[in-house]
Order: sequence, then C-alpha cells, then structure tokens
Amino acid sequence: LNEDRDMAVRAVRQAVRMAPNSVLVLNAAGWIEYYVANYDAASEHLRRAIRLDPVGHIGAHSRNCLGISEALAGRLEEAASILEDCLAEEGPNGGNLMPLINTYWDLGRVDDARRLVPQLLAAMPGFSRTREVRDFAISDTPARERIAACFEALGLPE
Repeated sequence: LNEDRDMAVRAVRQAVRMAPNSVLVLNAAGWIEYYVANYDAASEHLRRAIRLDPVGHIGAHSRNCLGISEALAGRLEEAASILEDCLAEEGPNGGNLMPLINTYWDLGRVDDARRLVPQLLAAMPGFSRTREVRDFAISDTPARERIAACFEALGLPE
C-alpha cells in the first residue's frame, strides 16, 4: 500500500463495484479509503460492512476503523462513542486505545485520555510514540502531527 496507494485505491474501488455486498471487500475498501484520507468514503464502506456483519470479527474490525475515520473527519463525539464501544467489546488493545486517547484529547477530555494511558502501556509493552507515528499508514500529515503532539503532551515514551 505504501508503495502504490493509487493502485490500491483503484483496485479496491473496482472490487466494491464487483462485490458491493461483500463484508471483506467493504472492510478492505474502508481501510484503504481511510489510509488515503478519504474519510467519508471510508465511513460509508465501513458502515455497510457493519450492517452486513454486525456481530462478527470483520464487523468489529470495521467498527474500529469507522471510529478512527470519524475522528479524523472531525466527527469526534461519534468517534468517541464508537471507539468506547470497541473498547467495551474487545477489551483494551493498542488498536482501540490509541485512537480513543487521541479522540478524547481532541475533544478536550484530557483526564479521560490520561486515564487510558496506563492501559495502553500495559497492552503495548515497549510502546514508542515515535515509532507508532512513523508507522501510521495514513497519508494525512496534519492528523499525524496532531497525534504526535497528543502522545508527546501525554508523556508517552519516546
């Protein structure tokens, strides 16, 4: 994906045209659109995937990405609600804690963000804010910078 994002986007959009009711295709399309900062398209695909698989593993994976996409699109209250549900359903893991911490931070819910930091560090021993931000696949530079600033302000390990 990092080497040819345009090809990935074209391929996944073609897959959606060919299999518009495939949970796997819609989930993949949602993630790809999220990676290239097409948050509205990502959310549309992910919501359809969740409707088709409301309680399955792919639906849960889609829900997590939907929360992240909603946050990055600026729909922070919706994102917080979705990500809180992910945390309640899946338990603490880096995939739901990092975006929820960032969403709380962006909402000004700093105490809530700080409350989750010990859970994040327990779920991700060896956490490095520099490595995590560097390894984010998203192409949205301002979002990456906000996330990095949040992690730094919260005192997460370098």
